[in-house]
Amino acid sequence: MTQSAELTASDGTAYDAFGSSVAVSGNTTVVGAPGHTVGANAFEGAAYVFVAAPSLSSLSETAKSWREGNALARISAMKKSKKKLPLGTTFSFILNEPARVTFTFTKPAGGRKVGKTCVAQTKKNKKKPRCTRTVLAGTLTFSAHAGTNKVRFDGRVSRHKKLKPGRYTLVATATASGEHSTPRTLPFTIAK
Repeated sequence: MTQSAELTASDGTAYDAFGSSVAVSGNTTVVGAPGHTVGANAFEGAAYVFVAAPSLSSLSETAKSWREGNALARISAMKKSKKKLPLGTTFSFILNEPARVTFTFTKPAGGRKVGKTCVAQTKKNKKKPRCTRTVLAGTLTFSAHAGTNKVRFDGRVSRHKKLKPGRYTLVATATASGEHSTPRTLPFTIAK
């Protein structure tokens, strides 16, 4: 086990004996401080609860450029084709614990610079300098297990919405016990 963060009491004092007892279950750690006092009450004691964020790592894809398909995203293995660009891709990632995973798909879009912000072009700002902004193209949320997960993806984010050909960035985030992992990103292109 490696240290990922230092646990400290938010209201600790020198004689609390913080850490004299520790209990760990999954991503939750309870640390005892039997000498903790509040005001004039002597040796009241305290327990501090720390919840660790899930870890999403090793995000990868089987193809950086692929053709769109019609299937909904699903956890499975991908068949490779040597004739053309593959149909879809398989995203793979590792979780340290079971979590809800959100795939957010973004794409670059043209805009106009208004002040320090790049916004969508309107009649009012069409003569402002051009810029590139990032827009949301779709999201998928699903339950994933601890260990390696593989998600087969053909470009469809719902029964009624499909990503169009173009360049995208996948932002993957895991959530467990109200805590969020560090987002991981991966670029890909859907060809015509």
